[in-house]
Amino acid sequence: MPCALCELKIRTPLYHEDGVCVVVDCIDCHVPMIVLKRHARTPTPTEEEHMMRVVGQLGFTITRKRPRKIRDHAHWHLEPK
Repeated sequence: MPCALCELKIRTPLYHEDGVCVVVDCIDCHVPMIVLKRHARTPTPTEEEHMMRVVGQLGFTITRKRPRKIRDHAHWHLEPK
């Protein structure tokens, strides 16, 4: 089954993108989310540290790390600080 986050088509505001992650608005929840570009349930410690740094640099906090709908691809929902 194709992964919606691996095949992410950016149709909402793009806040950040680099080789590790992308930050866009969630199409379902209408809140920012950070998505690991590599398909994995959990980021490596280095990837997680990088993602946390990006979240902070953008002025967001993490509201949810536990997935609801897409369970096999790491992504976190965010909100402004």
